[in-house]
Amino acid sequence: MQAGPERSPAAPGPHWFRDGTGIEAKVKRNFLHALAAVLAGNAIYFVLLMPRLPLWAQHGIGKLDPGLGLDFLLCGAIFLLLRRWDRTRKATVYRPR
Repeated sequence: MQAGPERSPAAPGPHWFRDGTGIEAKVKRNFLHALAAVLAGNAIYFVLLMPRLPLWAQHGIGKLDPGLGLDFLLCGAIFLLLRRWDRTRKATVYRPR
């Protein structure tokens, strides 16, 4: 049998992912922020912005165009706003004395 870190069947995955530093929660939170940013950014772009943009600025399927860049910037901005909101929310959490 090979020597190495013990793995519990209740906690699958690499041992460094559950090392007690809270990295698993950070990865989950980051994933949820990214998912929310992409969903919200795409909804805003495709429902609200794209119908009002000129044809040259609209995103075409499978193309690298200004519309794709605008969508990317919108999703990135929403992601950064979500991260900043989460950090300020954690910094202002009530802590009893």
